[in-house]
Amino acid sequence: MLRALVLMLALLPQGLHALQLETLEVEHADNAYRVRLQARIDAPPDRVRARLTDYDHLAELNPAILLSRLQREEGRRIVHTRLQACVLFFCRNLDRYEQLVEERPDLIRTRLLPRGHFRAGEAVWRLQLAPGGTLLRYQARMEPAFFIPPLIGPAMVRSRMEAELRRTLELLERRCHEFPRSTR
Repeated sequence: MLRALVLMLALLPQGLHALQLETLEVEHADNAYRVRLQARIDAPPDRVRARLTDYDHLAELNPAILLSRLQREEGRRIVHTRLQACVLFFCRNLDRYEQLVEERPDLIRTRLLPRGHFRAGEAVWRLQLAPGGTLLRYQARMEPAFFIPPLIGPAMVRSRMEAELRRTLELLERRCHEFPRSTR
Protein backbone atom coordinates (compact mmCIF):
# COMPACT_ATOMS: atom_id res chain seq x y z
CA MET A 1 0.00 0.00 0.00
CA LEU A 2 2.87 2.17 0.85
CA ARG A 3 3.57 2.40 -2.80
CA ALA A 4 0.09 1.73 -4.04
CA LEU A 5 -1.39 5.19 -4.30
CA VAL A 6 1.89 6.47 -5.60
CA LEU A 7 0.59 4.62 -8.49
CA MET A 8 -1.90 7.23 -9.60
CA LEU A 9 0.74 9.41 -11.08
CA ALA A 10 2.96 9.90 -14.18
CA LEU A 11 3.26 8.14 -17.51
CA LEU A 12 4.76 4.68 -17.89
CA PRO A 13 8.35 4.76 -19.13
CA GLN A 14 9.50 1.94 -21.38
CA GLY A 15 12.61 -0.20 -21.09
CA LEU A 16 12.05 -2.70 -18.31
CA HIS A 17 15.05 -4.83 -17.41
CA ALA A 18 14.15 -8.46 -16.85
CA LEU A 19 11.00 -7.48 -14.99
CA GLN A 20 8.15 -9.84 -15.76
CA LEU A 21 4.76 -8.51 -14.80
CA GLU A 22 2.56 -11.59 -14.50
CA THR A 23 -0.59 -10.11 -12.96
CA LEU A 24 -1.80 -6.56 -12.51
CA GLU A 25 -5.39 -5.87 -11.51
CA VAL A 26 -6.90 -2.66 -10.19
CA GLU A 27 -10.58 -2.70 -9.26
CA HIS A 28 -12.93 -0.09 -7.86
CA ALA A 29 -15.89 -1.04 -5.67
CA ASP A 30 -17.56 0.36 -2.56
CA ASN A 31 -15.51 3.60 -2.70
CA ALA A 32 -12.26 1.65 -2.44
CA TYR A 33 -9.55 0.57 -4.85
CA ARG A 34 -8.17 -2.94 -4.74
CA VAL A 35 -4.83 -3.78 -6.28
CA ARG A 36 -3.29 -7.16 -6.95
CA LEU A 37 -0.04 -7.78 -8.71
CA GLN A 38 2.53 -10.46 -9.18
CA ALA A 39 5.89 -9.82 -10.80
CA ARG A 40 9.29 -11.41 -11.13
CA ILE A 41 12.12 -9.00 -10.44
CA ASP A 42 15.69 -9.59 -11.53
CA ALA A 43 17.17 -9.09 -8.06
CA PRO A 44 17.45 -11.18 -4.89
CA PRO A 45 14.72 -10.84 -2.21
CA ASP A 46 17.03 -9.18 0.33
CA ARG A 47 17.77 -6.33 -2.10
CA VAL A 48 14.11 -5.94 -3.07
CA ARG A 49 13.14 -5.82 0.60
CA ALA A 50 15.91 -3.33 1.40
CA ARG A 51 14.57 -0.93 -1.25
CA LEU A 52 10.92 -1.37 -0.27
CA THR A 53 11.71 -0.69 3.38
CA ASP A 54 14.01 2.28 2.82
CA TYR A 55 11.12 4.45 3.98
CA ASP A 56 13.01 7.74 4.00
CA HIS A 57 13.95 7.33 0.32
CA LEU A 58 10.78 6.02 -1.36
CA ALA A 59 10.95 8.85 -3.90
CA GLU A 60 13.70 6.83 -5.57
CA LEU A 61 11.01 4.32 -6.49
CA ASN A 62 8.65 6.87 -8.01
CA PRO A 63 9.08 10.58 -8.72
CA ALA A 64 5.43 11.15 -7.77
CA ILE A 65 6.47 10.66 -4.14
CA LEU A 66 7.33 14.13 -2.92
CA LEU A 67 8.17 13.13 0.65
CA SER A 68 8.55 9.95 2.65
CA ARG A 69 9.65 9.43 6.19
CA LEU A 70 9.45 6.92 8.98
CA GLN A 71 8.00 8.34 12.20
CA ARG A 72 7.55 6.84 15.64
CA GLU A 73 4.32 7.56 17.47
CA GLU A 74 3.43 5.93 20.79
CA GLY A 75 5.59 2.92 20.04
CA ARG A 76 4.20 2.51 16.53
CA ARG A 77 6.17 2.90 13.33
CA ILE A 78 4.29 5.11 10.88
CA VAL A 79 5.33 5.83 7.30
CA HIS A 80 4.17 9.23 6.05
CA THR A 81 4.24 9.76 2.30
CA ARG A 82 3.17 12.79 0.31
CA LEU A 83 2.28 12.02 -3.28
CA GLN A 84 1.47 14.19 -6.23
CA ALA A 85 -1.41 12.50 -8.00
CA CYS A 86 -2.45 13.74 -11.42
CA VAL A 87 -5.11 12.45 -13.74
CA LEU A 88 -5.55 14.57 -16.87
CA PHE A 89 -5.72 18.19 -15.68
CA PHE A 90 -6.64 17.28 -12.10
CA CYS A 91 -3.64 17.23 -9.73
CA ARG A 92 -3.47 17.11 -5.99
CA ASN A 93 -0.95 16.39 -3.26
CA LEU A 94 -2.04 13.48 -1.07
CA ASP A 95 -0.79 12.61 2.40
CA ARG A 96 -0.88 8.97 3.42
CA TYR A 97 -0.04 7.50 6.83
CA GLU A 98 0.58 3.77 7.13
CA GLN A 99 1.32 1.85 10.25
CA LEU A 100 3.85 -0.93 9.82
CA VAL A 101 2.03 -3.95 11.19
CA GLU A 102 4.49 -6.72 10.39
CA GLU A 103 7.90 -6.96 8.77
CA ARG A 104 9.73 -10.19 8.08
CA PRO A 105 12.28 -10.98 5.39
CA ASP A 106 9.48 -12.36 3.19
CA LEU A 107 6.60 -10.06 4.21
CA ILE A 108 5.74 -6.39 4.70
CA ARG A 109 2.24 -5.62 6.02
CA THR A 110 0.81 -2.14 6.54
CA ARG A 111 -2.49 -0.59 7.63
CA LEU A 112 -3.65 2.80 6.39
CA LEU A 113 -4.51 5.13 9.23
CA PRO A 114 -7.63 7.30 8.94
CA ARG A 115 -5.80 10.58 8.55
CA GLY A 116 -4.44 12.53 5.67
CA HIS A 117 -6.28 11.78 2.45
CA PHE A 118 -7.28 8.16 3.14
CA ARG A 119 -10.00 6.65 5.31
CA ALA A 120 -8.82 3.06 5.50
CA GLY A 121 -6.84 0.34 3.78
CA GLU A 122 -4.15 -2.23 4.07
CA ALA A 123 -1.33 -3.66 1.98
CA VAL A 124 0.75 -6.81 1.92
CA TRP A 125 4.02 -7.29 0.04
CA ARG A 126 5.26 -10.90 -0.18
CA LEU A 127 8.77 -11.67 -1.40
CA GLN A 128 9.87 -15.14 -2.43
CA LEU A 129 13.13 -16.41 -3.89
CA ALA A 130 12.47 -17.55 -7.45
CA PRO A 131 14.61 -18.54 -10.44
CA GLY A 132 16.27 -15.38 -11.69
CA GLY A 133 15.45 -13.25 -8.65
CA THR A 134 12.34 -12.50 -6.63
CA LEU A 135 8.69 -13.35 -7.01
CA LEU A 136 6.88 -10.30 -5.63
CA ARG A 137 3.18 -10.47 -4.75
CA TYR A 138 1.34 -7.35 -3.71
CA GLN A 139 -2.24 -6.90 -2.55
CA ALA A 140 -3.77 -3.69 -1.31
CA ARG A 141 -7.05 -2.02 -0.57
CA MET A 142 -7.31 1.73 -0.11
CA GLU A 143 -10.23 4.00 0.46
CA PRO A 144 -9.62 7.65 -0.43
CA ALA A 145 -11.10 10.31 1.84
CA PHE A 146 -11.33 12.82 -0.98
CA PHE A 147 -13.71 13.48 -3.81
CA ILE A 148 -12.82 12.16 -7.26
CA PRO A 149 -14.68 14.25 -9.83
CA PRO A 150 -17.06 12.24 -12.02
CA LEU A 151 -15.32 13.53 -15.15
CA ILE A 152 -12.16 11.78 -14.07
CA GLY A 153 -13.87 8.78 -12.59
CA PRO A 154 -12.63 5.47 -11.28
CA ALA A 155 -11.68 4.15 -14.73
CA MET A 156 -9.10 6.89 -15.25
CA VAL A 157 -7.79 6.53 -11.71
CA ARG A 158 -7.43 2.78 -12.28
CA SER A 159 -5.51 3.40 -15.49
CA ARG A 160 -3.13 5.81 -13.72
CA MET A 161 -2.61 3.41 -10.82
CA GLU A 162 -1.69 0.62 -13.24
CA ALA A 163 0.80 2.87 -15.02
CA GLU A 164 2.34 3.96 -11.73
CA LEU A 165 2.63 0.41 -10.44
CA ARG A 166 4.54 -0.49 -13.59
CA ARG A 167 6.76 2.55 -13.18
CA THR A 168 7.44 1.76 -9.52
CA LEU A 169 8.34 -1.86 -10.33
CA GLU A 170 10.72 -0.73 -13.06
CA LEU A 171 12.50 1.70 -10.73
CA LEU A 172 12.53 -0.86 -7.92
CA GLU A 173 14.34 -3.33 -10.13
CA ARG A 174 16.81 -0.69 -11.34
CA ARG A 175 17.56 0.48 -7.79
CA CYS A 176 18.12 -3.10 -6.66
CA HIS A 177 21.05 -3.29 -9.09
CA GLU A 178 22.73 -0.20 -7.65
CA PHE A 179 25.14 -0.35 -4.78
CA PRO A 180 23.44 -0.36 -1.37
CA ARG A 181 23.07 3.02 0.30
CA SER A 182 25.79 3.82 2.83
CA THR A 183 24.66 3.40 6.43
CA ARG A 184 26.94 6.19 7.70
